Amino acid sequence: MTLNQPRNSADDREVISYEAMVNGNVVLIAIARETIEDHLGAETTTPEERLEFVNANMAVLTRCAAEKLRGAPDATGIMLKAEHLPARRS
Repeated sequence: MTLNQPRNSADDREVISYEAMVNGNVVLIAIARETIEDHLGAETTTPEERLEFVNANMAVLTRCAAEKLRGAPDATGIMLKAEHLPARRS
């Protein structure tokens, strides 16, 4: 369950973050531009396009975060990286 809409990080416009309920906890989920474009294959050129992409794919991203955080029940945040995500389809 997503608690807020994706937004650009206040510290880095190359990072998009949102809060979601993961394994019963509120977790800050972040994903960098490089992961969105290089690993996920999204053709984004602006921060707004990256926000749209993350918004459209939040369910998948949140499931990936939940899987990665299974062994860390007290975690309050995660930076999703390529190795946390499903293999890219050709």
